Amino acid sequence: MQPVFAWFYQCLKLPLPDEKSLVAIVSERESRTARETPRDAPPSLEEYQKRKAQEIELLRTVPADLTPYYKLRVNDYFNTLELPNQD
Repeated sequence: MQPVFAWFYQCLKLPLPDEKSLVAIVSERESRTARETPRDAPPSLEEYQKRKAQEIELLRTVPADLTPYYKLRVNDYFNTLELPNQD
């Protein structure tokens, strides 16, 4: 028996169990894996994503007075954004 268990049982003033009973206690335990539950996005989040996509589209369509270098950089930035699927 490990000293920690012996100390614990002595503190509780319990009789020390034998090795076989400790093995039985440990072997009775079984593990269970967590189950994933699908979650729907709240309506407020869907509304936010829709407004964000509209604002990004507005920024893409409104021409800005930029030099060709910055126009290219802005287009690269917008191409890296991930827009949500519009069904």
